[in-house]
Amino acid sequence: MTREVYEQLIADFDKAAKEVCARKRADYAKEYDVLDNFKLVADLIGCDPKLVWAVFFAKHVVSACKFAGGQQLASESIDSRFHDLKNYVDLGYALVVEERNDANGNATEFITEQGVKPPAEQDVKEFTLLEKFLGRVK
Repeated sequence: MTREVYEQLIADFDKAAKEVCARKRADYAKEYDVLDNFKLVADLIGCDPKLVWAVFFAKHVVSACKFAGGQQLASESIDSRFHDLKNYVDLGYALVVEERNDANGNATEFITEQGVKPPAEQDVKEFTLLEKFLGRVK
Protein backbone atom coordinates (compact mmCIF):
# COMPACT_ATOMS: atom_id res chain seq x y z
CA MET A 1 0.00 0.00 0.00
CA THR A 2 1.44 3.36 -0.97
CA ARG A 3 1.72 6.20 1.52
CA GLU A 4 -0.90 8.20 -0.37
CA VAL A 5 -3.38 5.32 -0.36
CA TYR A 6 -2.71 4.71 3.34
CA GLU A 7 -3.17 8.37 4.27
CA GLN A 8 -6.49 8.53 2.39
CA LEU A 9 -7.59 5.25 3.97
CA ILE A 10 -6.88 6.60 7.47
CA ALA A 11 -8.56 9.94 6.72
CA ASP A 12 -11.69 8.08 5.57
CA PHE A 13 -11.48 5.75 8.57
CA ASP A 14 -11.19 8.65 11.04
CA LYS A 15 -14.17 10.38 9.43
CA ALA A 16 -16.27 7.22 9.65
CA ALA A 17 -15.21 6.63 13.28
CA LYS A 18 -16.27 10.18 14.20
CA GLU A 19 -19.64 9.61 12.55
CA VAL A 20 -20.10 6.38 14.53
CA CYS A 21 -19.12 8.16 17.73
CA ALA A 22 -21.57 11.01 17.13
CA ARG A 23 -24.37 8.57 16.33
CA LYS A 24 -23.80 6.43 19.44
CA ARG A 25 -23.08 9.30 21.84
CA ALA A 26 -26.75 10.05 22.48
CA ASP A 27 -27.21 6.54 23.87
CA TYR A 28 -24.19 6.61 26.16
CA ALA A 29 -23.42 10.15 27.27
CA LYS A 30 -25.12 13.28 28.44
CA GLU A 31 -24.74 16.42 26.35
CA TYR A 32 -22.65 18.09 29.02
CA ASP A 33 -20.23 15.18 29.56
CA VAL A 34 -19.23 12.63 26.91
CA LEU A 35 -17.58 10.58 29.66
CA ASP A 36 -20.75 10.32 31.77
CA ASN A 37 -21.41 6.65 31.02
CA PHE A 38 -18.02 5.58 32.40
CA LYS A 39 -18.54 7.70 35.51
CA LEU A 40 -22.08 6.44 36.08
CA VAL A 41 -21.08 2.77 35.85
CA ALA A 42 -18.06 3.48 38.06
CA ASP A 43 -20.39 5.01 40.68
CA LEU A 44 -22.71 2.02 40.45
CA ILE A 45 -20.00 -0.58 41.04
CA GLY A 46 -17.60 1.50 43.12
CA CYS A 47 -14.51 1.76 40.95
CA ASP A 48 -12.51 4.23 38.89
CA PRO A 49 -14.08 5.32 35.56
CA LYS A 50 -10.84 4.30 33.81
CA LEU A 51 -11.43 0.71 34.90
CA VAL A 52 -14.92 0.79 33.38
CA TRP A 53 -13.38 2.19 30.20
CA ALA A 54 -10.77 -0.60 30.21
CA VAL A 55 -13.44 -3.31 30.42
CA PHE A 56 -15.48 -1.77 27.59
CA PHE A 57 -12.33 -1.33 25.50
CA ALA A 58 -11.21 -4.91 26.19
CA LYS A 59 -14.51 -6.23 24.84
CA HIS A 60 -13.71 -4.69 21.46
CA VAL A 61 -10.08 -5.85 21.56
CA VAL A 62 -11.30 -9.41 22.16
CA SER A 63 -13.66 -9.17 19.17
CA ALA A 64 -10.85 -7.93 16.92
CA CYS A 65 -8.59 -10.75 18.15
CA LYS A 66 -11.28 -13.34 17.48
CA PHE A 67 -11.63 -11.97 13.96
CA ALA A 68 -7.86 -12.14 13.49
CA GLY A 69 -8.03 -15.76 14.59
CA GLY A 70 -10.58 -16.59 11.92
CA GLN A 71 -13.86 -16.27 13.82
CA GLN A 72 -16.72 -14.65 11.94
CA LEU A 73 -18.33 -11.66 13.62
CA ALA A 74 -22.11 -11.92 13.62
CA SER A 75 -23.47 -8.65 15.00
CA GLU A 76 -21.12 -6.02 13.53
CA SER A 77 -18.55 -5.82 10.78
CA ILE A 78 -14.85 -5.73 11.58
CA ASP A 79 -14.81 -2.17 10.21
CA SER A 80 -17.37 -1.19 12.85
CA ARG A 81 -15.30 -2.90 15.56
CA PHE A 82 -12.21 -0.96 14.49
CA HIS A 83 -14.22 2.29 14.54
CA ASP A 84 -15.30 1.46 18.09
CA LEU A 85 -11.71 0.67 19.10
CA LYS A 86 -10.49 4.02 17.81
CA ASN A 87 -13.32 5.82 19.58
CA TYR A 88 -12.57 4.00 22.84
CA VAL A 89 -8.91 5.03 22.58
CA ASP A 90 -10.06 8.64 22.23
CA LEU A 91 -12.46 8.30 25.19
CA GLY A 92 -9.79 6.68 27.35
CA TYR A 93 -7.40 9.49 26.55
CA ALA A 94 -10.11 12.03 27.45
CA LEU A 95 -10.59 10.31 30.83
CA VAL A 96 -6.86 10.52 31.53
CA VAL A 97 -6.64 14.19 30.51
CA GLU A 98 -9.70 15.10 32.57
CA GLU A 99 -8.28 13.34 35.63
CA ARG A 100 -4.91 15.07 35.13
CA ASN A 101 -6.59 18.47 34.78
CA ASP A 102 -8.67 17.89 37.91
CA ALA A 103 -5.57 16.79 39.87
CA ASN A 104 -3.71 19.93 38.78
CA GLY A 105 -6.58 22.22 39.76
CA ASN A 106 -7.48 23.06 36.17
CA ALA A 107 -11.19 23.45 35.59
CA THR A 108 -12.81 20.92 33.31
CA GLU A 109 -15.05 22.81 30.95
CA PHE A 110 -18.72 21.99 30.56
CA ILE A 111 -20.72 22.92 27.48
CA THR A 112 -24.01 24.63 28.17
CA GLU A 113 -26.55 26.32 25.98
CA GLN A 114 -24.84 29.61 26.81
CA GLY A 115 -21.41 28.36 25.74
CA VAL A 116 -18.45 26.79 27.49
CA LYS A 117 -18.09 27.53 31.19
CA PRO A 118 -16.04 26.04 33.98
CA PRO A 119 -18.14 24.11 36.53
CA ALA A 120 -17.63 26.79 39.21
CA GLU A 121 -19.60 29.26 37.09
CA GLN A 122 -22.57 26.94 36.69
CA ASP A 123 -25.37 26.01 38.99
CA VAL A 124 -24.57 22.31 39.12
CA LYS A 125 -27.29 20.29 40.86
CA GLU A 126 -26.18 17.20 42.73
CA PHE A 127 -28.07 14.15 41.52
CA THR A 128 -28.64 10.94 43.36
CA LEU A 129 -27.18 7.76 41.94
CA LEU A 130 -30.71 6.55 41.20
CA GLU A 131 -31.49 9.74 39.25
CA LYS A 132 -28.32 9.24 37.22
CA PHE A 133 -29.10 5.59 36.63
CA LEU A 134 -32.63 6.33 35.49
CA GLY A 135 -31.37 9.00 33.10
CA ARG A 136 -33.15 11.84 34.83
CA VAL A 137 -30.12 14.09 34.68
CA LYS A 138 -30.88 16.78 32.13
